[in-house]
Amino acid sequence: MGRVQPRPGVLKANPDVTDSKSFKLAHNRPGTLTLLLAEGVSADDEGVRSRPGYVGTEFAVTTGPGPVPALDGEAIVFGRVLEGIDVVADVAAVRAFNPAANVRGFNLLGQILNDERAARAKRNWGSPLQAVVIDSATLLE
Repeated sequence: MGRVQPRPGVLKANPDVTDSKSFKLAHNRPGTLTLLLAEGVSADDEGVRSRPGYVGTEFAVTTGPGPVPALDGEAIVFGRVLEGIDVVADVAAVRAFNPAANVRGFNLLGQILNDERAARAKRNWGSPLQAVVIDSATLLE
């Protein structure tokens, strides 16, 4: 029996998330599930579409204590945590990697000099120092 592989570059559009109207829901409380899009994709686009250099998406859960207006118009809200907000708070309490001021200064200098290593290092800032694993979730109708 052979393996079936999808054709490269073929992705069925989901009109619920590819329409720019999907950017209109606000990140107004802790527990908001959001789709973070790659740089260069925003509410001004006519839709999210495949393009050269597209690096993908991630999802996130806002942790509070309040709204996150910086994500409004930049990411797509697709759900809310209805139960277990205490688990969200526990995840938010995990210590993250935040370098000292002098390291940030050296990194800024590296970015000014267009050193790719500076950008790569900066991507780790804010990353949890221990693994956070979600082992179950439920989709509500």
